[in-house]
Amino acid sequence: MLRETAHQVIRDAIVRGDLAPGSVVRDADLAQELGLSRAPVRDALARLADEGLIETKPQSHTRVTPCCPGTSATRRPWCGRCTNWPRARRSPG
Repeated sequence: MLRETAHQVIRDAIVRGDLAPGSVVRDADLAQELGLSRAPVRDALARLADEGLIETKPQSHTRVTPCCPGTSATRRPWCGRCTNWPRARRSPG
């Protein structure tokens, strides 16, 4: 499904650091980059927000959750370079 593809691609970009902690993301820009409509990208961003990788503030911004000193690597994997992220949430391969 398109929303699963969008979720996996955006999630991988966050974990790799291609989308840096604190960076603003726009659904229209991501949709264009991925060659998808905005609907599956919005669904993916909502799911990533539920997972704690994206934070949204209505009428303001959507951004990659910032990494703060002392933040648990299980919550924000880029803080610990994914070494402590539960295997169930790691991408295959």
